[in-house]
Amino acid sequence: MTLLRVEGLVVRHGLLTAVREVDLAVAPGEVVALVGANGAGKSTLLHAVAGSLPAAQGRVLLGGEDVTTMPAHQRVRAGISLVPEGRRLFPSLSVLENLLVGVPGGSRAAGPATSGLPRGGWDVDRVLDAFPVLARLRDRPAGLLSGGEQQATAIGRALVADPALLLLDEVSLGLSPAAVDVVYASLEAVLAGGVAVVLVEQDIERALRTATRIVCLLEGRVTRDVARRDADRAEITRAYFGTGTEVPS
Repeated sequence: MTLLRVEGLVVRHGLLTAVREVDLAVAPGEVVALVGANGAGKSTLLHAVAGSLPAAQGRVLLGGEDVTTMPAHQRVRAGISLVPEGRRLFPSLSVLENLLVGVPGGSRAAGPATSGLPRGGWDVDRVLDAFPVLARLRDRPAGLLSGGEQQATAIGRALVADPALLLLDEVSLGLSPAAVDVVYASLEAVLAGGVAVVLVEQDIERALRTATRIVCLLEGRVTRDVARRDADRAEITRAYFGTGTEVPS
């Protein structure tokens, strides 16, 4: 079964084409790392899958159903949750209140795209169990948290919607190495729980340790898509920087 399928996706920012005819497939429970230099189109691709940016061409399918024109809030109910770059928490609200913001209102059903998708059974209580740091800080305002604690809160907020697909944008950006270790340690329960994950990660070593597949983007195109067991660090680095790499036409 393919959980997510992206077909010939083109996304533009005004006159700039940021994503160029990208094809991508993600299976249930798979962890895919998107790597590439700044401006490669990684974050744009995630936002197009989440529905916060429109597709100029191509299709996004979730569980075989076309969600290309579905609004972002309906995609959350359908099974896609995004952790945006910069976390975007409500600083005056507590950790618990920020988590509750992520609970979808009303019925989860958003059409046939939701039927039969494997989910992890996440809710606020399970997030607090899986992220002990958040349980300890549940009453602290988000604006008083460290960067790593804020990132854990943002991930928890996305999880309480009980997604089938979790999109993580720039997981380690702006965090100290120690904070990154804490965030990835917290993610272990997520990665082991059957939720498919697509993460944007600048740290190639971290991506190679975490993901089951590595997808390299260069100037909006996929230049490498390999299983981790077949990934060569030197090859990934060349694809990352575009040195000695032929970009598909």
